[in-house]
Amino acid sequence: MLDLALQFADTVSQKADIVDVTVSELANILSEFQGSTLVSFVTSTEVRMVKKHRETKEPNPYLGARKNKYAYKIIVGFDYEKGVNRRLEKEGKTADFTAKDNWHTAVNAALSTDVRTRSKLYLRYQYQADSVLKSEYIFNGKRISKQALEPYLSSSSAYSNQGLDNPLAFQVVALDNIKQISFNGKTYRVTA
Repeated sequence: MLDLALQFADTVSQKADIVDVTVSELANILSEFQGSTLVSFVTSTEVRMVKKHRETKEPNPYLGARKNKYAYKIIVGFDYEKGVNRRLEKEGKTADFTAKDNWHTAVNAALSTDVRTRSKLYLRYQYQADSVLKSEYIFNGKRISKQALEPYLSSSSAYSNQGLDNPLAFQVVALDNIKQISFNGKTYRVTA
C-alpha cells in the first residue's frame, strides 16, 4: 500500500535512528515539542469527498478512497498569527491579521486538538516554498488517478482570509493517520 511512501521515507531516514512508537507515544513526544524545526512525514488519510458527482449528480463510486502523502521539508512549531503578519509586512501590507476561531486549537507548537471534544490530537504543520510533496490515491487496494476523483473532491482552503499574495499554508493531520515522521535526527515509525 505504501510502496512510494516507504521509498520516500527510507530516503529521508537513511541517516536517522528509527524508533517504533504507538500513536500515544508519538503524542507524548510531540507534547514536549518546543521551537520550530523541519519535519518529514508519511500519512494515509481518507480522501475528503462529496457523495455525488458535482455535475451529473451520480453517486460517488470512490467513497473510502485513501490519500497517501509524503512530505519533506515541512515546518512544525510555529505561531500562525505571527507567521501571517510577518508575510503581510514583507508584502508591504498592514500586519493586522488575527486568526479566527476554528474547529481545532493549538495545544503547543506541534499539536492541535479538536475544540468540541478535545479528544483527538493533530500535528500542526506548514508548507514552505521548497517543501517536497508527493501523493498517491488508493481505492480498493489499487492506485487511482487524482483526475478520476476530481469531480468528487471537497474544496480546500485558498487561505483568502490572510490577505496575502503568497498565503501561509497551514494544515493539520490526525496523529493516527501518521505512518512515519522524522525530525531532529530520529525517525518515528507509528506501529499502532
